[in-house]
Amino acid sequence: MVAPEIPLLAELDRLEAALLAAPVSDSARSALSGRLQTLVAKWNGTTTQVDETADRLSTATVDDLFDFIDNALSHGDSRS
Repeated sequence: MVAPEIPLLAELDRLEAALLAAPVSDSARSALSGRLQTLVAKWNGTTTQVDETADRLSTATVDDLFDFIDNALSHGDSRS
């Protein structure tokens, strides 16, 4: 009987090879890194709202970023 983690380790090996072989831009590398960090946090049970927000921001468009900033500033104004 094969230990259940062995297929997962093989999948990680395949993912590692694919990531290292892929020619990606800096922005794509950043987005992939954010997703991988979020995945590790979820796996470890340490994911937080900050992790999820960081993941969303790493893949956001310019319009998304401005909406995020506008939303954050409008919430900041309501506390004053």
